[in-house]
Amino acid sequence: MKVDYIIVGLGLAGLVFVEKLIQANKSFIVFEDDSQTSSLVAGGVYNPVILKRFSPVWNAKEQLSVALPFYDKLEKKFGQKFDQKFCIKKAFKSIEDQNNWFAAFDKPTVAPFLDPKLDKQAYEGVIGEYYFGNVKEGGRIDTLKLVEAYRQYLKNNHWIRFEKFIIMIFYLRVIWLYTIIFRQVKLFSVRDLVLNKTLILIIYHWRRLKVK
Repeated sequence: MKVDYIIVGLGLAGLVFVEKLIQANKSFIVFEDDSQTSSLVAGGVYNPVILKRFSPVWNAKEQLSVALPFYDKLEKKFGQKFDQKFCIKKAFKSIEDQNNWFAAFDKPTVAPFLDPKLDKQAYEGVIGEYYFGNVKEGGRIDTLKLVEAYRQYLKNNHWIRFEKFIIMIFYLRVIWLYTIIFRQVKLFSVRDLVLNKTLILIIYHWRRLKVK
């Protein structure tokens, strides 16, 4: 089977790329062997403000304008909820901390995400002597639920193989290049012999790996 793209690993980056390929009507196959689990255990929290310094996350507005509609589209596609929106709270440690919060409203890239009204509610188990500040447009993507749903979707369409993918083509090209160089300068040494044996071994394994 010939495909336009081979995708190795289905984490968040992989599934985003798959979505783009589907939109472009390109063929593909995904290889997944569960060797990388960062997307499955990720907290998935998105927060547009770095609260320690009251500074913006890099291109927060632009990133949210792209990411949130994308996840909304996936929710409609699968009929499941992945984006859990919530308010992020900053617990003030002092009056100075409060003043820094209000000073941040002078920053045009930060102000849209901050609530000017202090939250004076008491929360059990949380020290809030100087109250709280609320950050808007925060939330969490349930990455485990999303990736598992997407894997099942690919499985149902026969677009994924749960096995390891060995990058044989790269090794073939490198060894072929080295073999040619050694022969050009007439260096028929033990190294040349090893390279040729390695080449034969790789060709053997590559033929066994061919997508059926």
